Amino acid sequence: MANAYESDDGRWMILGMAVIASIAGATGLDLATAVRVTGYTFVVTLLAGFVIHFFDTDSILGIGNTWPLFLGLMACAWFPAIDHWAYGAVPDLVPRELFSVWWAEWYTKLGAFALLCLSGHAVNRLVRG
Repeated sequence: MANAYESDDGRWMILGMAVIASIAGATGLDLATAVRVTGYTFVVTLLAGFVIHFFDTDSILGIGNTWPLFLGLMACAWFPAIDHWAYGAVPDLVPRELFSVWWAEWYTKLGAFALLCLSGHAVNRLVRG
């Protein structure tokens, strides 16, 4: 019987924090943004794994038909990083509209999501005939 001192939970937590800190260092993000990006990426990956495990590949909800959606959601997982890169040095008291950049606006993000999903759907149609 294992006691409290033989648990691996602490090791996994330290490993997870080290991975998040390395992502933050490699991408220039602050720790809070890196945690959000890593968490969102993990959730999208779990959802894709759920779809792969529970649905047939060619069913309507299978990964063969839903991978463009997951590609778009993976891009959405990085939207907090885009916001940080665009507005990282701007204090919270200053309205973001004063320091607006086109690549961090909502319409660009929506366009990127739509482009990824629709182009993935087009690839599906071309490959499957």
